[in-house]
Amino acid sequence: MRVLLPVVSCAAVLLVSACGDDSKSKSKSASNAAATRIDAGEARLIGLHEQALSLRAQGKNAEALKSFDELIVLAPSDLRVHFNRAVVLAELDRNAEALAVYDDLLRKTPNDPQLFQNRAAVLNALGRSEEALIEVDRAMQGLAESPELRVLRGAVLVKLARYDEALAEFDRADPLLAARPPEAQRSKFAAEALLHRGEALEALGRAAEAAPIFERLRTQFQGNAPVEAMLRERGRL
Repeated sequence: MRVLLPVVSCAAVLLVSACGDDSKSKSKSASNAAATRIDAGEARLIGLHEQALSLRAQGKNAEALKSFDELIVLAPSDLRVHFNRAVVLAELDRNAEALAVYDDLLRKTPNDPQLFQNRAAVLNALGRSEEALIEVDRAMQGLAESPELRVLRGAVLVKLARYDEALAEFDRADPLLAARPPEAQRSKFAAEALLHRGEALEALGRAAEAAPIFERLRTQFQGNAPVEAMLRERGRL
């Protein structure tokens, strides 16, 4: 998200100059103690957030969600926490819950293209693809060109059976993805791009073109647990 709130407010910290007055000295000591407590609390929240993000990166989404739930209690006004929690909910296929979070965030930060993009993804997963297409197009107006947006738009068009348009989006995404580091080209996102392309080709009766794409998925991503789970779910492994 573009709008990031501070984890805690430091407005309570008072800066008092030392003038030899005992009362002022005590006030300064109290102020320093308050600052230390705030710093310790902020450090704890930052540590929990980093831990939650690390768990998500490792694919441990159930554990990540527990960390985000704890953070919500400690920092209920931090929009970053709510946003990242919704991302994990979507990755756990709890799309209706994720959508509710994105809707609430949009009320607080209207016209955020990142929210439009994420909202489009969960709407598409919920079978509300016409709405998803509107959201992804809104995201494209506010975000720089990215393969993620192009692939998402293609995935939505596949759901809408607009296969030729979907392939055109995947063609636009290919050079953008090729410019990414090698590890990004072996990510689950890259696998999803190939999978959607293969499915669009099959739907158009171009099975001979789709077959090597599915074979590439099985070989290039062998041993990649999230990708293999996705392929099994689609009957491709």
